[in-house]
Amino acid sequence: MRTRRNRRRLCAAVVAAGVVVSGCQAHPGDAPTVDDRQLGERDGGENPSPHDAATAEAARTVTVGVDSFAGNLNPHLIGGVSPVTAEVASLTLPSAFIPRQATGAGGPQPVTAAGEEAGDVDRVLNRDLLTSATVTAGDAAAPTAVRYEITPQAQWSDGTPITGSDFQYLRDMMVSSPGVADPSGYERIDSVEVSGGGRTVDVTFRGPYAGWHSLFRDLLPSHIYRSEAKDFQTMMDGAVAASGGPFQVHSVDAGRGVIELTRNDRYWGSTPAATDKLALTTVPSAATGAQMLRTGQIQMYLTRPGQTTGRTLAQVPGVRTGEVDRRVMLGLFFNQGSPLVADRDRRAALASVLDPALIAQITTGREDVTVPSRPEVPSGDPAAATAEPGAQGAPARPLRIAAATDDTSAVIAARTVVDELTTAGVDATVVTVDPADLYGSYLPEGEVDAVVAWQTTDDTARDYADHYTCGRSARAVRTPSRPVPGLTAETPTATSTTAPAAPGATSGTARTTTTTTGQGAAPASGTARTTTTTTGTAPAPASASTTTTGARDPRRSPASAVSARAANLTGMCDPGIDAAVDRVRSGAAPLDSVREELDARVSAQASVVPFLRDHQVLAVSRQLEGAPGPVDEWPTDPVAGPFVAAGQWRRGPVPARPTDEDDQPEEALRDGFDQH
Repeated sequence: MRTRRNRRRLCAAVVAAGVVVSGCQAHPGDAPTVDDRQLGERDGGENPSPHDAATAEAARTVTVGVDSFAGNLNPHLIGGVSPVTAEVASLTLPSAFIPRQATGAGGPQPVTAAGEEAGDVDRVLNRDLLTSATVTAGDAAAPTAVRYEITPQAQWSDGTPITGSDFQYLRDMMVSSPGVADPSGYERIDSVEVSGGGRTVDVTFRGPYAGWHSLFRDLLPSHIYRSEAKDFQTMMDGAVAASGGPFQVHSVDAGRGVIELTRNDRYWGSTPAATDKLALTTVPSAATGAQMLRTGQIQMYLTRPGQTTGRTLAQVPGVRTGEVDRRVMLGLFFNQGSPLVADRDRRAALASVLDPALIAQITTGREDVTVPSRPEVPSGDPAAATAEPGAQGAPARPLRIAAATDDTSAVIAARTVVDELTTAGVDATVVTVDPADLYGSYLPEGEVDAVVAWQTTDDTARDYADHYTCGRSARAVRTPSRPVPGLTAETPTATSTTAPAAPGATSGTARTTTTTTGQGAAPASGTARTTTTTTGTAPAPASASTTTTGARDPRRSPASAVSARAANLTGMCDPGIDAAVDRVRSGAAPLDSVREELDARVSAQASVVPFLRDHQVLAVSRQLEGAPGPVDEWPTDPVAGPFVAAGQWRRGPVPARPTDEDDQPEEALRDGFDQH
């Protein structure tokens, strides 16, 4: 009897301890469930068969068909504007401010913001992450200091609290890393101070800043990435270390084209995920997508359309279709740091032999493509396109048009550009390279002459600042993983470590580079009472191999001579553009009052040739539940598209069983259509 009592007491103690521990954790709502016993009873047994168990799991999974994607899920890189990367970030990474949707006569619609962010959707405080964001100095519309208070329940999926260290880490990486997409706002930060056990974050700006609510989107888990000195360019290739959203990344298989997100059980927010799993799967064609919608293998399909995509999908019974315009543009960006295109007139001449509309049609596979009107491409003399470069010492080599290897559309467009240049008598070649090498080495070193890439459209002052201003940060130039194909330049000389030069500084001897591979002095992460990060050049991660250039090459523009590239792909540096943008960002002038001047100055540089704006077709089957009304009225994000509401999607009843001919595995469907 004593033994039994002791066992009872032990069990009671364990249960009580479990209750105490659970009281300290987040309490998400229950995920939808399917009663597997009911599935088994249909076969006359108490337990479900393996087939029924798989059916039950499928019923808890929403599957979305998407276009091909790269495995790097870092949303802060230039490649992060791809649909899938932006979609995953919106579901797994927390942001200080999130898009607000207002209800109008036609349903939920984006609300445009005023002032510095005019042209963007309005963003409101994310109360799941922050209890408040208060202006502590300066004007309310353009403050010089802001205090963020992090909600006590906020935590990463590994149980680590979200703290001010995560704010510091993102700011540090955005002002020091090459290839980042949205750096200009972070360059205006003077310091980030953390107190209150890591829950209070005080941000001080260099001057009045009207666009402060655009900062600290898609925070990253600094306790993992900083402590392990991860290379910012590659650290999220194939994985996200921890989640702070309703979903977490379970697996990434870029080869098979599948990303699986699972419900984040540690998510503390007010709206936990309504389904256990969200799967993104690559669909190679509209015909395949239509068949997968018919058979219930996917519940939604989001794709860049071809000529007949919309009509193909609209034919599927019960499928709703709509269109999504993302605030993203594909274009050609001439590298002002290259001696072959350093001359403005030659850039204009090269642009004049291109047919942007035809390039857009070939890239998309459809004829009804509208070429963006901004920035305007100035007229040039086509005959001058074949003239020898005027820069002294310009290398005798073909014009190199680069594209990131993981961007299919950019590669197609780059090849078409080279075809048109070759037809016009210009010696040109396509170079497809790793994005980290492209933006961290080849562009700033002038080894490629232009790049085809996606970039956000010029709709806000933030966009103009990111794309065209001189920049305030010196970003260390990387040592490339391999030479540019066909490169005949001298091999860099490895010497002792030096810090990156400040803008406008010169040192050393021309053609000499310094390789840095040692341990970086990154600030420690954690919840220290007070930690301050000030501007200057943040140390590079220890795993990153970086290079700092020697004396400025006189053939290169000032911006490209001292720093690796971020969102300013051209290396453009016009003080007039900087001054106009600063007037808007400080709250002194509305964007509309200087937009014409900005567009004229950008056009005069003859450095950007726009091809197309990203346009997608969305098809939704009757199986997808939790999505509001007509597809065209769904809430959307300018970059992530319709996935802002994906946390509430659920999978409904399976359609009528397909015929034996149609009842094929997903891979068989893909293979069958790929053969035609």
